[in-house]
Amino acid sequence: MPGDFVASTFFEFQRTLTHRLVDLAFESKPSGDEPGKESSVERHFLMPIGLLLVVDEENGGDVTSQQLVKGFHLLDLESASIIDFYFLGWRWSWPTDRSKGLHFALSAFHSCRDVLRQKGIKLFGSSAELILVDAHCWFRPDFRGKEKPAAIGNMRVSLDFSQAIHVNLSRGREDAEIPPIGQFFEALIQATKEVRATPQGSDRVVFSVSDKLGLATAKQSFLEYVFDKWGKFIGAKTLKHLAARNVGPQIDLNELTFDAASSLGS
Repeated sequence: MPGDFVASTFFEFQRTLTHRLVDLAFESKPSGDEPGKESSVERHFLMPIGLLLVVDEENGGDVTSQQLVKGFHLLDLESASIIDFYFLGWRWSWPTDRSKGLHFALSAFHSCRDVLRQKGIKLFGSSAELILVDAHCWFRPDFRGKEKPAAIGNMRVSLDFSQAIHVNLSRGREDAEIPPIGQFFEALIQATKEVRATPQGSDRVVFSVSDKLGLATAKQSFLEYVFDKWGKFIGAKTLKHLAARNVGPQIDLNELTFDAASSLGS
């Protein structure tokens, strides 16, 4: 189910996101001419994700970053079945007992940030920033006469940074451009809930999936769906600081790699 994930390397991030998208792909249904065929036409959907680059207090993190880390479990509960957030450069202190909290890995965090910059992603470099981006997934479902795919093939995934919402959470709080962090994320979650409540088949949300798997859309960016509704909860004054903008190119998920791959679970 959707939630919040820690990813001390991009290897973990790729693995977790790919697993999530495979689950979504298996939720697809055949169109009228597809049942009984051995293969199908290529499908495409989008899923919104949030990348959080947050520094811990020991390494210069400010009050905002500390609030994000302390509120990880609450954000996880409230965003469940809504949207995935990935804390890059973090891992579980004790993987088998998540009540022990999170551990910040400075070298891994630096590597994550460095990879994004090398790929042309414009970062603020603050101690707490958020990038909301659409993950595009293309795949070919093989239904074999069934109602749901028996297999998924030719999957490829990219992140579209050319239309992303990029927020300097630290600066935004200092300058009072955004509300308190809890209120900020609550507004985003409520806006996303309204988007998902839009009836399937409408002009706005073309494709959505089960409550267990969250929300996915077809053809248009999720950010286009949620932006207007977010304004209702967060206020127009704040919304002007959150417009989708070009922060980098569209990047294949497999390109976000570096040598510090970890086997730590997310």
